[in-house]
Amino acid sequence: MKIKKVQLVTEASKVGNVQFINTTEDQFPYIEAAINSLDNNLNWWKSNWENIENTLMNAWTKSSSEPVRIKTHFTIYAGPDDTVKDIKWTGPAIEYTFIGVNSLTDMKKHIGNILEGHKVIFEGNKVIILFG
Repeated sequence: MKIKKVQLVTEASKVGNVQFINTTEDQFPYIEAAINSLDNNLNWWKSNWENIENTLMNAWTKSSSEPVRIKTHFTIYAGPDDTVKDIKWTGPAIEYTFIGVNSLTDMKKHIGNILEGHKVIFEGNKVIILFG
């Protein structure tokens, strides 16, 4: 994979008052790296989703005796860190919504902020686990 450090701007790169300083092609190595990272994390999720669900179930049973239904879905998360004001987390994630639950504060004590190397965010009745 090659990253171009210098782009020759020729007359063909400029039409009227429009000029590209670099080309879209220059971004391909970064796009490829992002896709490879997502692919690696997807493979991790494929191998470990059952462990994650078991961890969530065990943490719930330690924090509550109430029955609960959990809905999961893929999302792109963008939000603040709960401990450091200046940090923002963004990226693909799996979101676990605990239906009929207002807060998961007790459950957070059993899981923490990192689960098997992945950032865990608690928001109201949701547990969000980022891919990377």
